[in-house]
Amino acid sequence: MKEKLWTKDFIIISFVNLLLNMMFFLLMVSMSNYAVETYGATLSTAGLTVSIFVLGSLVGRLVIGNLADRFTLGQILIFGLLGVVIVSMGYFLANSVLTLLLIRILHGFTVGIVSTTTSTICVQIIPSSRKGEGISYYSLSHVLSAAIGPFIAMLLNNLNNG
Repeated sequence: MKEKLWTKDFIIISFVNLLLNMMFFLLMVSMSNYAVETYGATLSTAGLTVSIFVLGSLVGRLVIGNLADRFTLGQILIFGLLGVVIVSMGYFLANSVLTLLLIRILHGFTVGIVSTTTSTICVQIIPSSRKGEGISYYSLSHVLSAAIGPFIAMLLNNLNNG
């Protein structure tokens, strides 16, 4: 008999990964245009609003090892998700390109923590006899988000401009 793959924890972690990455791709597509239209940013500064997120995410991924020594993965996930939500609210408070850049790097940092944590949790909860299958299904949440996130960004942009 096969060990159970589709557990409540596996579905939740995959769904969190889907939403997190969907938000990532949505903002990647729309952020540079937003910076130019809202703050009059130059094209190079607008590009920086996109790339600085990736830098923050890299730093978040590097920090996760130290956090894992002191906290459980569940605690790190909750902390990271709270950070993502709180920092995301900062977009409403941004009043300049500089504050937008600060929010972007902090947002990237929290996303780096959460994405690394969800992947680690996923690998730990998948039964060893179904690792390949489980990781493939989990990865599908990332692939779907790469299609859905930009679509939503373009749809919102068209509704806003229409």
